[in-house]
Amino acid sequence: MFCVFLKNFIVNDINTGDPSKANSAEVKFTENLSLLEEELEPSLLVSNLQRKGVFTEGHNKSIMDGKSRKEKIRNLLKTLLKERGEDAYETLISSLKELGKDNIIDKIKPPPNSHQEAGQFLAQLS
Repeated sequence: MFCVFLKNFIVNDINTGDPSKANSAEVKFTENLSLLEEELEPSLLVSNLQRKGVFTEGHNKSIMDGKSRKEKIRNLLKTLLKERGEDAYETLISSLKELGKDNIIDKIKPPPNSHQEAGQFLAQLS
């Protein structure tokens, strides 16, 4: 129940307040929120995104002002979504690759043919 609340909190806080209008990046972030909170190191990721020009020093400060690691990760994801919108997820994946965090990418990125397989499965149900 708490995970559902937290997922809705992030989507509501970032977007229009209506989880049904979440973009694909928001959905991917919320689906993997627990893993991201456990596995990501906010300071490394923020520095990487600032170096790439995605975040400013002001973004960096507001993200790192979080009281806990989890709060910093949530701040990071919210800021990334605000700055990159639909491209936020791919921006995160790109930064994780640059930081050598392939283990996290493997856990959060669906296999390349998963959408095709899902479509075929749904077609069989019809």
